[in-house]
Amino acid sequence: MVALGVLELLLLRLFVSWDYIGQRLLSEKVEYEQTGWYDGDVWEKPSQVVARDRLLHSSEVAPAMQRIQSSLLAFAVALFASANSFNTVSKVEDPRTTTRPSFLEQLKSPDQETRDNAMEQAIKAAGDRPAYCLDPYYRAQAGGLGCK
Repeated sequence: MVALGVLELLLLRLFVSWDYIGQRLLSEKVEYEQTGWYDGDVWEKPSQVVARDRLLHSSEVAPAMQRIQSSLLAFAVALFASANSFNTVSKVEDPRTTTRPSFLEQLKSPDQETRDNAMEQAIKAAGDRPAYCLDPYYRAQAGGLGCK
């Protein structure tokens, strides 16, 4: 999933670069700098150069940008599908539910059934590990014994 994200960013950078080149080819005036920021100038392209640049854009730059766009879309779909499948496969309950005030109030309830339900939730949240594995402080106190 991380690799797809990195590839997506690299493709985005590539697309932005090709877009910049395409804009420079299609414009009739080009800004440039000779030696530094202070001596910039604008060059107006002659009609032959404009025609050549438009041909170059349509034959080289536009197809490259279309390929990059389709790759960006494919990788975005793959990234989205990968993230969704990861969330579906690794469906883990939030272990912090046992420290929320509403949960703690259920444990203090005078109703035995409410307390039992709260305890079952705590056991379910802990999984096959001891309950102290859910909290970093108590896990450190226990030396991490039994925590995976």
